[in-house]
Amino acid sequence: IILPFAIFALAAIIRRGLKPIDDFKNELKERDSEELTPIEVHDYPQELLPTIDEMNRLFERISKAQNEQKQFIADAAHELRIPVTALNLQTKILLSQFPEHESLQNLSKGLARIQHLVTQLLALAKQDVTLSMVEPTGYFQLNDVALNCVEQLVNLAMQKEIDLGFVRNEPIEMHSIEPTVHSIIFNLIDNAIKYTPHQGVINISVYTDQDHYACIQIEDSGA
Repeated sequence: IILPFAIFALAAIIRRGLKPIDDFKNELKERDSEELTPIEVHDYPQELLPTIDEMNRLFERISKAQNEQKQFIADAAHELRIPVTALNLQTKILLSQFPEHESLQNLSKGLARIQHLVTQLLALAKQDVTLSMVEPTGYFQLNDVALNCVEQLVNLAMQKEIDLGFVRNEPIEMHSIEPTVHSIIFNLIDNAIKYTPHQGVINISVYTDQDHYACIQIEDSGA
């Protein structure tokens, strides 16, 4: 009679002793992949503190490396943006004077690709820098954001002789996170250009539907 009670008591003691480890495991499991804040040590017994300290130091190193990478991308993109834009403009002026010059044509295409890459890096930097914080929302014109994306990508479309333009571009005021919306629209148009064949067509529509929702529609002649 005593033995079953002893086994039951021992099992209860073991469960109680292992509970902090289970809690620690569950906290790590429930964390978001971007969550790198330190684990609160006062929530756990002394025996787990060395492990938690090492885990917190690991989080700190990862966070520091990520921030350095994001800052490098942002700095590099900003440093490249002005000279690349200036070179692109000068090349277009020369091309207007010597439209048949093959070297100038190749240079213009190369600069357009570099400008496109710089624009993507800037969009990436804007998006990544705010991953660990709450980015403020604000009012902006959705049609202006869409137009800006088209202006940034028109050179890429011209290289494939793609007819890129608006079917509808209604003025729509929107309350959201503008850099995120810009990044989404930019990537959608960029993908449309990528998968649209030479001399294809991409039609963009910005409008409000019958339920008063803001809509953006991108139709291409790709496969």
